[in-house]
Amino acid sequence: MLSPEDIVECDTTDYGCDGGELSNVWHFLQKTGTTTDDCVPYTSGEGKVSQCPLQCQNDNVKFQEYKCERGSIVEAVNPEQIKE
Repeated sequence: MLSPEDIVECDTTDYGCDGGELSNVWHFLQKTGTTTDDCVPYTSGEGKVSQCPLQCQNDNVKFQEYKCERGSIVEAVNPEQIKE
């Protein structure tokens, strides 16, 4: 599972816990990528965002960023696409 915390902390084109645009997240995942939830678990539930991590919070997990291939993301905009 990919890390939503890493995205909230590292995607500087959005506003962390104060929201953002889904299209910005898709661009971030293509350009920068994100690590796994085992590496950077979600901790921003109280609305506080830490600095972008450069290593895993779990010493037993390797820090690796996973990127989406350009053109592989299709935003679902109608009920049929959402069902797919």
